[in-house]
Amino acid sequence: MKSQDVVIIMKIVSMKKSEWRLIDIAYQTRISLSEVSEGMKRLRESSLIYEEKKVNTENLREFLFHGIKYCFPAKVERNCRGILTAHSSKFMKNFVKSESVSDYVWPYEHGESYGLSVRPLYKTVPKFVEKDDSMYEILSYIDVLRLGRIREIAFAKEKLSEIINKYDVI
Repeated sequence: MKSQDVVIIMKIVSMKKSEWRLIDIAYQTRISLSEVSEGMKRLRESSLIYEEKKVNTENLREFLFHGIKYCFPAKVERNCRGILTAHSSKFMKNFVKSESVSDYVWPYEHGESYGLSVRPLYKTVPKFVEKDDSMYEILSYIDVLRLGRIREIAFAKEKLSEIINKYDVI
């Protein structure tokens, strides 16, 4: 499995519909069509997608909540300009009140924030989340799973479960 596969499966979840096309996922995530196709094969092999293109939500939850930080650990690097993520994102700002914690950003030359650099799951993430608020929210919560503290992680798990549950009812 590759990190972009997480972006692909979460895009499917965020679309909240049973019918979708690979080309739409490729266009919206700015991942090439061939990479999306290969990612789908890996997701099927990992039992995260059923053969009929439906997400295995139980396995997805288990992977996100217990495996993502080990498979794709967050790499925190130097300060830079970018888009806020993890506990620094607008989705977590009201939950995390500490002023002593540095902001985390996905590096992006057009970003409006400044903080410690966190490499996104895939290089195109900062480019497409500007126009895709649902994916911005999802990937921010996933970054909380990758580098947050216990209380933050519990909150992110709850929010991701709500998002996955909405997919599960289609």
